[in-house]
Amino acid sequence: MTITHDLSAAMTMEAYHEALRELAHEKRFLEKWSSDPTFRQALTDDMEGTLEARGLRLDTEELNAIVAGGTSAVFDRLQTLAYLKMMWTNRFYHEHCQPADAAWQQWRVRQINRQVLDLGPHHAMQNIHSSLAVELNKGCSVGCWFCALSPDKKSVPLDYHSGGRETFHALITALQNELGAAVDSGFLYWGTEPMDNPDYEQYCVDFHTITGTFPPTTTAVAHKHPERIKNLLDLAAKHGSWLTRFSVLTTSLMDRIHATYTPEELALAECLPLNREADYAYGVAGRYRDYLQAHPEAAVEQRAKLRRAPWYESVKDYLNDDTHAHGSIACVTGFLVNTVDRTISLIAPVTADDAHPLGYITFAQVEFTSADDIPATVADVVARGRRLVLADDDICAIPSWVNTQIDDDALVVTGRIGGKARRAHHGNVEAMDALVNTLRQGTCNRADVIRTVATSSSVDAAWVSDAIDGLWKLGVLIEPVRV
Repeated sequence: MTITHDLSAAMTMEAYHEALRELAHEKRFLEKWSSDPTFRQALTDDMEGTLEARGLRLDTEELNAIVAGGTSAVFDRLQTLAYLKMMWTNRFYHEHCQPADAAWQQWRVRQINRQVLDLGPHHAMQNIHSSLAVELNKGCSVGCWFCALSPDKKSVPLDYHSGGRETFHALITALQNELGAAVDSGFLYWGTEPMDNPDYEQYCVDFHTITGTFPPTTTAVAHKHPERIKNLLDLAAKHGSWLTRFSVLTTSLMDRIHATYTPEELALAECLPLNREADYAYGVAGRYRDYLQAHPEAAVEQRAKLRRAPWYESVKDYLNDDTHAHGSIACVTGFLVNTVDRTISLIAPVTADDAHPLGYITFAQVEFTSADDIPATVADVVARGRRLVLADDDICAIPSWVNTQIDDDALVVTGRIGGKARRAHHGNVEAMDALVNTLRQGTCNRADVIRTVATSSSVDAAWVSDAIDGLWKLGVLIEPVRV
């Protein structure tokens, strides 16, 4: 096949979509090839019959190269498209969706610095760090066994026609006023199934009306609602959405989806295989973290999947039974809203542990009672949760999993999975050592740390204060939370 569109970084979204349409059959092939060993064996046994049975119009010579472990020009172009998509999403989330407000920018940078140490630089840099997720339901009807967010199985939607519209408009408007362009990074699900809300599509249109951006969608029930899904795909394409994604839980569901939709109908939809046979490594949080604790032998399967990841070589030396490459699937460094519970929270990703089993930390959470008090509630959440500086009575501590070493120039901080940070000591080696030892105790507040180190090391209190603030900005210190 000849690709008729320029695959350059300057490609428009429209041209990108058209290139995907031209590669619809190749895309479908890869969805099965990457997730289903039975399909791979069938190709070896009877390639032409297998392709015909699935309605795939492909060049068998190119497929023979793939089956033999090689590559082909067309599939290289699919990889190029995937790379371009990554470039665009990085540009959108990390450039266009940056908060204009200096305070939000300061908070966001510190949170990402902390995640570099906690979750590793690869995880932190690949994360979209959306500023907003809005749940339009309470709970999720799907109940994936590996779900990192562990929602209740019963799902209750926000009724668009019984106050939901007013609540949603007030919410997105208030958050747009607070976040500026960063609100464009929002999406309308979290621990929820979007299709559980019968008005989901209308909320997406309203989000687009207010912000100018049509939010991405991830659904695990594409096999249940074909006409509704087709309409959603058309709606998303019409409004320029960059992503509609299907979470596909089993090989039989992938077969069902492929039988329900033509390759052309799903050209713009990403089918993400989450079946056990696929290479996807689950996030070690929520239900899957509980599963691993009950079935430690499953970690062998998880590690085997990670070894096939293109970035595995850069992280393999850091992984063990307690440190996972996917310690969180949380992708919001900002607001999480549940419109049914009427809660607005400020959150950010962390490695899942007993204190944060779902892989994110909640800095503040406040309930609103009506659409009218949403702006005040947003302001209250910000006031409570968006820490920019440490107060004198805040406990200052270094996490137990952080390693420290003082070299000739700086304190070198090493976190999980290769995360590192440096803080210059300007020749005050003794004072820096005393500061680290005091912070290791984890019992002193900021004022006490300053007084203790300044007294024991004969340095100015201003130097200690500045060093504490520097480590805080680097994300080294445990953040005091007062929800």
